[in-house]
Amino acid sequence: MPSQTNHHTNGAVVNDGGNHPNIVRSKQPLPDYPNVSLSEYISGRISKHPKDALAFVSFACWFYKANTNIFYPKQMDPNNNYQLTYGQLHLKVHQLAIGLLKLNLQSTDFLMFYADNSLEYCILVLASVYLGLPFCPIPPASGAFEVTEQIKDANGSVLIFGANKMATIEKALQEKQYNETIAHYISTIIEMDVDEGEKVHSLLKQHPVTKSKAVCSFAELESLGSGKQLSTVPHFPISDPSTSTYLVCSTSGSTGKPKMAVHTHRSMLVTLVNSKIGLNEFGYRVALFHPIGHISGSLMCPHALDMGMTIVLFREGDIDQIMKTVPRLRINCIFFSPNMASSLVLNEYEKRYDLSSLVCLKTGGSRIADNLLRSIKEKYGAIFEMYGATEMMCAVRTRNPEETEVEYVPGNCGTTVPGVEMKIVDLSTGEPLPAYQTGEVCFRGGGCFSGYLNNEEATRSTIDSDGFYHSGDLGHFDAQGRLFITDRIKEMIKYKLYTLFPAEIEDFLHRHKAVSAVCIVGIHHAAEGYYIRAYVELVKGETVTEEELIQYVAG
Repeated sequence: MPSQTNHHTNGAVVNDGGNHPNIVRSKQPLPDYPNVSLSEYISGRISKHPKDALAFVSFACWFYKANTNIFYPKQMDPNNNYQLTYGQLHLKVHQLAIGLLKLNLQSTDFLMFYADNSLEYCILVLASVYLGLPFCPIPPASGAFEVTEQIKDANGSVLIFGANKMATIEKALQEKQYNETIAHYISTIIEMDVDEGEKVHSLLKQHPVTKSKAVCSFAELESLGSGKQLSTVPHFPISDPSTSTYLVCSTSGSTGKPKMAVHTHRSMLVTLVNSKIGLNEFGYRVALFHPIGHISGSLMCPHALDMGMTIVLFREGDIDQIMKTVPRLRINCIFFSPNMASSLVLNEYEKRYDLSSLVCLKTGGSRIADNLLRSIKEKYGAIFEMYGATEMMCAVRTRNPEETEVEYVPGNCGTTVPGVEMKIVDLSTGEPLPAYQTGEVCFRGGGCFSGYLNNEEATRSTIDSDGFYHSGDLGHFDAQGRLFITDRIKEMIKYKLYTLFPAEIEDFLHRHKAVSAVCIVGIHHAAEGYYIRAYVELVKGETVTEEELIQYVAG
């Protein structure tokens, strides 16, 4: 059968040896992927940027109010000290890494992060990277059940938590079903972004479950490592970047049941290199509000630092606050989430604020209605869409080097980045489909995850025999090789910036003694994505009120 090629600047439909007649791949040459660990790569990039260039401006700070159990967000002033240059950042990361070593962390330790966005969170993640230790960002919306389940799944030994998560930590310590996990797995506990944390520190040092463990604050870590630097990065050798774990991250995969996707140093490095092809955004100020506890924030932070951008860090995705800050700090780029699309259109920020500094808006994650995308482009100018997943980040994007946007096409996620191959497969036969035919979107390339942690069956069902990752999303490509996402196969619910897994919530509710059966569905909300609704059948003879079940889930 002759090769069928549809020539395009970036993507091409090609014959792949006769086995897969409709494979889409980039026509751009492969970039140079350094054969080093992500630790060596990102530390080298940070250290090479001008030392006085601004790395962070943080709106994500907290303070502890004395005599209460409540933490409040600090009101950021542009002239205060909640900012770091690249030179300061590099030294502070070294300092915190030394502090972690003073707590006797070993190469076998696994760090679990549980917090909302904060400057301290970013610095401690980088400290773990400089050390060469793997980590797991726990989604910030998680409760005691999810936190302890992920600790078990990842075999986590170090728990690093944010100030406003103390209530969840207390619940986990109080209830036997959770505190047994902490007692068994966790050896070191670190509290971060707490100014007046004596009460937190005292509670952890006195509680029967944690009193024998190493307990330390962010400030104490700084003191332990004051004025010191690592002699080498990474501190713990990474013998093979292609097999050494960089992070594990919770995901639904192509089914609704949550799993832990593993990314190696190599897959993360390939993703970072691919994500900056054709871009020259050094010095750009980018708003980062996506949770670092999700894969989106875990990628965006090192991506921006790799590029030499200034990260304007927000604790959460309050679009009003973000747009109000654009003229104040001259923000150039915003990665907006699909649930923000209607607010961007309806709230007329372009009339209320000076947005002249705004160069582009970028989006991805789920489909946005065409009329909303067109309206956003008309109001705010350049808009770029991209596509990826926890398992395969930055597989497809617009604004490739040779791409010329003659016509804006809503829903166009772009073409595959160099080194990534894409196929759309028939749901019944599994055969690759030609252009304009809808099927499951699949990818193969160096940025693909290595598998699900301790779950070979799920890995085999997600990565096929040809090495393609099956995304669980439905879509098609056009004659130019551009990807369009149309729907989801996988079961998950998007609420604001959070991904919720119906199977996980159903599993948790099933543990209540009064619940016999449960079904979770998403109820659409115009501005916030989807709300959760539970249909519950009770065990015969048991009674429980709606409010009691709500408190059970919330608690």
